[in-house]
Amino acid sequence: MSNDIENNNDKKTIDIEKTINFFEETKDYDGLISFCKQIIKDCDDDKITGDKIYELKTRMLCQIALTYIDKEDYDNSIKYFNQILEIDPEIPAAYSGLFMAHNKKGDLGLKDFYYGASKLLKECEKKGTYKNYFYLAVIFYQLYLYTKNDLFYSMSTKYFLNAVNLQPKKHRTYLYLSSVYEKNKDYKEAIKTVIKALAMKPNNKDYIYQLGDLYYKSEKYKLALKMFEKYLKLHKKSNKYIDFILSKSFFIKNDYKSAINLCDKNISSDPESVEFYELLGDLYSKTCLIDKAIDNYKKALSIEPLCLRIIFKLADLYYNLEEYKKSLELYEKMDEIGPPEKLKDVIKNIISELRSKIDNK
Repeated sequence: MSNDIENNNDKKTIDIEKTINFFEETKDYDGLISFCKQIIKDCDDDKITGDKIYELKTRMLCQIALTYIDKEDYDNSIKYFNQILEIDPEIPAAYSGLFMAHNKKGDLGLKDFYYGASKLLKECEKKGTYKNYFYLAVIFYQLYLYTKNDLFYSMSTKYFLNAVNLQPKKHRTYLYLSSVYEKNKDYKEAIKTVIKALAMKPNNKDYIYQLGDLYYKSEKYKLALKMFEKYLKLHKKSNKYIDFILSKSFFIKNDYKSAINLCDKNISSDPESVEFYELLGDLYSKTCLIDKAIDNYKKALSIEPLCLRIIFKLADLYYNLEEYKKSLELYEKMDEIGPPEKLKDVIKNIISELRSKIDNK
């Protein structure tokens, strides 16, 4: 009898995870939050029973808190992570979540990060479980994003790989690992990692788009176009997201006029569309309309002033126009913001070269 109950509870847990995956893949955040709250209520009302009720409730609270981050409702996210810590102050993942929510809200929350990291490191020393390695990797990834310190990049990739080795069928872990590689501009490893995730979920729209985007960023345009076209077959509803992919596809096909028209259409409906301003800059640069390219890169930077990629593109244009002072100003800004470690020496060399050109003019 006890085995029947245990098997029934295991089935319920699998069904719950499938439902959560469905809400996540469809990006129905409100539906996901309501579902998790109902599971918690069912646990409290004894409609769901078993030895793992505590773990299930904690999992649902954590899912709610993370979903509020996706909704950019950081106050509610912080509220739910604190609820978890009231139940059990020894859960490192909750400290990691608090750090993420505080950081996105604009508070650093570094105290939460360090406490969570130290707890998790101690747990990993005792027993290296998938969850421990995964959450530790996420924590170090967050700190890498904040500090741009290569040590934290190495720690993050190390623990994601540990997690993958323990549970190689957890396809989402590959996606997180890919994001770490991408942030460090290691597109080769990022692409290999997403391909592994796609082998497990061949029709996952998010993975297909990410692979196309990585191919695009690494200038493998034919492969990028193939993935974008596959994405569009699966995702037929038109929206800003799709238009951006179409614009990129037109760019790859050298149909610059169609790409420019689509970018202009989206900017008209949303003047804060930084991605379309940047793409317009790329398009005008490709078609040698340099003034228009500069204008669009500037508009993009007015919305996202710390984007190193856009700063670099604008600095490079000024360099090619021999407007060395303007180019120097932008490269110095990149140096001040803090580029990835492997680009630091390159940027310093360009700064030195530009100062020499200015002095010799």
